[in-house]
Amino acid sequence: MYNPDGSLLRAEQMRLLDILVAVDAICRTENIGYWLDAGTLLGAVRHGGFIPWDDDIDICILKKDYKRFKAAMLRSLPPNMAYQDWTTDPYHFEMAVRIRDLNSLFDQEESRFQKWRGLFLDVVLLENMPSMRFHDFLYPLYGRVTRTLHNQGYAQGKSGVRIAAEKVAAIVLLPFAEALRGLGAIVAALKGNGLVGRYYSGFRNPRHLANVFPLGEIDFEGCSFKAPGNADLYLREMFGDYMKLPSEEQRGGHQVHIELYR
Repeated sequence: MYNPDGSLLRAEQMRLLDILVAVDAICRTENIGYWLDAGTLLGAVRHGGFIPWDDDIDICILKKDYKRFKAAMLRSLPPNMAYQDWTTDPYHFEMAVRIRDLNSLFDQEESRFQKWRGLFLDVVLLENMPSMRFHDFLYPLYGRVTRTLHNQGYAQGKSGVRIAAEKVAAIVLLPFAEALRGLGAIVAALKGNGLVGRYYSGFRNPRHLANVFPLGEIDFEGCSFKAPGNADLYLREMFGDYMKLPSEEQRGGHQVHIELYR
């Protein structure tokens, strides 16, 4: 109904699968722990692959593994893919890493200035935090400051004067935001609750490392990928009764123009 063979959505999903296969192979070679997350993990458990109407892939890594992950991807990604973060694309304003396909177009307005605009796999960087309440307090500050400093204003079509003013304010607020983030890390270490999340963008579903490690394996579109060791509890924390299908009105991916080349 949503992604029959020969449809654009199914072709897009297969291109995304190619990215995941490449990332998985590099992570296994370099011994970097990653796992399927969010709708990708849900699709693996409930559908054995993509949620039929889904058009993206999400994986997680721990923030402490970020530098190794980046170095491995820059060194080993195939030539038809690119590693995208703040350091490789000045207009990529999210801290989340993206692995982009170079032979497609995912035409989002917010990415119109970015160096690469093809289909992508999102890599979410997770760090320890003391509580979701602390996350919800810090996220509006830290997320806005960091995205402002990394040119989100251009993506939003703001005037040059407003962009400059917001960047000055962000520079002033950044040390305060970083200090709060550091305090959160200390409290999280003392509590030892294994709660992880991200402060740089909305991510309000809790994730606990006790449900992640040791990592397991899961089938996704006929291939085996890394998954949380207790995928059931992991998904229940995120979605509740995750085996229940959403209403038809709630089904659908990104409403964007997509082109596939080659």
